[in-house]
Amino acid sequence: MTEGRLENLMVLSCENDVKIDSDTVINTFANNSSMLQKALLY
Repeated sequence: MTEGRLENLMVLSCENDVKIDSDTVINTFANNSSMLQKALLY
């Protein structure tokens, strides 16, 4: 993951008024590669 993406995730995690559905985030990342899919999804 690039530094820019990590910074964006950090900003999102610091913002209390932004609701993040962790299941949606995991599914989005998992669907980007078969390796992540095996690691993140049951």
